[in-house]
Amino acid sequence: NCYLTMAEEEGQPKEPTFEWLPEGMKALADGEYDAIVLGTGLKECVISGLLSVQGKKVLQVDRNGYYGADGASLNLTTLFEKFQAGTP
Repeated sequence: NCYLTMAEEEGQPKEPTFEWLPEGMKALADGEYDAIVLGTGLKECVISGLLSVQGKKVLQVDRNGYYGADGASLNLTTLFEKFQAGTP
C-alpha cells in the first residue's frame, strides 16, 4: 500500500503512519481490515458482530455523530439539532 509506511524508533515496535495523516497525529489502527462496515444500524451491527466472532478484523463507521442509525435514541437537544430546528 503506497499510503502506509512503518516508522520504527529504536527499541519501540513499528507504528503505522499514513501520508494523508496530518503531522503530529497518530493512527488509531494499522489500516488493515478483513471487512469495513458502513453504518451502525441493526443489520450492520449484526454483520460486524458475526464477522468479529469468526476472528475477522472489522472496522465499523457511521456518518452520524451517534450510534444506531434510524433506530437510535436521541435526546431532545440532539433531535432538534438533527432536524435543524434549533435548540429546545
